[in-house]
Amino acid sequence: MYQQLTDRVGVFGGGVNVGVIRASDSHAVLVDTGANEGNARKLLRHVREELGLGVAAILTTHAHADHFGGHEFMVRRTDAAVYASPIEATILQHPELQPSLLFGGAAPPAALRERFILARPSPVHVVMDAGVVHVVDVEVDIVSLPGHSPNQVGYLVEGVFFCGDVIFPAAAIEKFRIPYLFDLDSHLASMELAARTIADWIVPGHGPVERDLAAVHALNVTIVEETTDAILNQLVEPAPLETVASEVFDAMDVPMQSHVSYYLLRPTIAAYLTSLEARGAVEHLMLNRQAYWRRH
Repeated sequence: MYQQLTDRVGVFGGGVNVGVIRASDSHAVLVDTGANEGNARKLLRHVREELGLGVAAILTTHAHADHFGGHEFMVRRTDAAVYASPIEATILQHPELQPSLLFGGAAPPAALRERFILARPSPVHVVMDAGVVHVVDVEVDIVSLPGHSPNQVGYLVEGVFFCGDVIFPAAAIEKFRIPYLFDLDSHLASMELAARTIADWIVPGHGPVERDLAAVHALNVTIVEETTDAILNQLVEPAPLETVASEVFDAMDVPMQSHVSYYLLRPTIAAYLTSLEARGAVEHLMLNRQAYWRRH
C-alpha cells in the first residue's frame, strides 16, 4: 500500500492517494489525509511505525471530503500545520459549504450530510497561492489546478507531482462515466498544464502512480468531448437543467444509485452548460417561469 518514489517522497495508496514527504529526520509532510478518521489513523500508524516519523504539516490539494476527511484527526493527534489555498481553506474550516453548493445554495438534506460529502471541520494554519514555498525543510512548488474544485492546487516536490483530481484514472471513468466538475473551462486548462508539467512521477488523487500523463489525459479529454456532445444532442428543443441532466445520464449510461451521485453530477452538467454558453453554443432563457437551455 505504501510506495517509495524517491529517497524522500512516497505515496500511501488506497481509495485516495496520500503523499508522504520526509521533511527531516524526525518529521513528515503529508499531501491530503484521505476520506475519514479510519484512513487517517492507518496512515499515522504507518508513518510512525514503519517510517519512524511524526507529522509536521499537511498540504491540501482541494477541499473535498475524500481528500481532507482525515485532517481533523491528524491535527488533533499530531498538531500538524494545515496548508490550503484561499477558497479551499474556507471550505476546510466550514465544510457545510460543499453540500450546500451541491444543493443549489440551500441547507442540504440528510443525503448530503454523509461523511463522503460532509467532513469534519479542519483548522487552516497557512493560506497560500501558487508559487514556491518552504514547508518545514522542504521546497514545494504549488501549481494552480482549478476546475474540479474552485481553487485546487497540485504540489511538485523533488520530481514528484501530486496533482489532486485534475486527472481521473480509467477505472474511475469506467465506473462513474462523468467526473464531477466545478468549472469545465478551468478544468480543461488545468489538465493541459498538468500534462505539460515535467516530473519523474505523477501522483493523481485516485488510481495508479504514473510516469507520463499522456494516455490518461487523452482519456479524460475524450470523456469531456463525449459529455459535451451528449448535452448538445439533448438540446434540440429547450429543456430545463434537470431534464438535460437526466437525458445525458441515460445517453451515457451513468450509474445513478444514490442521491450523492445525482447531486454531484447535476451541477457538473450545469458546469458544461456554462461553458457552452460562453462559447455561444447554447443560450439560457426563461420560459413559463422556469429557466431553460437551448442549443443555438
